[in-house]
Amino acid sequence: RALTAGQLAALGSRPELLYGEDCSGARAPYEALAQVLAKLFRENLADIIICDKFASECPGHEGDGPRQFIRVQTDPDILFETVHRGANTLASMDLITGKLQRIPMNLTIYIVGWVCRDVSPMNCQPKELLPGTHKKVAAGKAGSSSQTLHSSLQYIRANRPDIATLEHLIFKKNISIAITALQEMEGYSTSALLIDSRTFAVPMSRRHMYVLAIRTHILTA
Repeated sequence: RALTAGQLAALGSRPELLYGEDCSGARAPYEALAQVLAKLFRENLADIIICDKFASECPGHEGDGPRQFIRVQTDPDILFETVHRGANTLASMDLITGKLQRIPMNLTIYIVGWVCRDVSPMNCQPKELLPGTHKKVAAGKAGSSSQTLHSSLQYIRANRPDIATLEHLIFKKNISIAITALQEMEGYSTSALLIDSRTFAVPMSRRHMYVLAIRTHILTA
């Protein structure tokens, strides 16, 4: 109800949100967005649908449960095996059809939370988080945290979604590598939000960062 008349008009002029997600996990951002749009519809403020263009997830050590969960709970057009598709890749294997599919572009919203295994305090053999300019990342020999972060930033650089949100544990390198890469792309306005889950009445303390990047021309318009 805090929206201005201009903001409401802008909502009404965008009937579809083209949505894509990498390192999807349980797809909590998708679920949250669906609930927001359902509330807008119930209150007769806007009728907007999500076009669920793609998700991606790697199987864990315990098996393929995460990808099975995604397919049961949601219905993305494409389910990629992993965000790490290479710098020049235009297509990747779709696990739903078993065929190569072009990677969707022109997204309204792109969400990613890269692998945390290498930098997790629970890992007895952590690996350093490296920027995409590092030779190990370029050669595909860095840890999975560095490779998935780099691949996510490559997607943003190549496809320029209107809004991108990068989510991870709060570490200085996580924040600096992501924001530095986004600023070097130009054309995005960025901010880093450091949030504890208990702020939102969740019965646990889990501190995460959310780097929000929005195309600057959209903000100025």
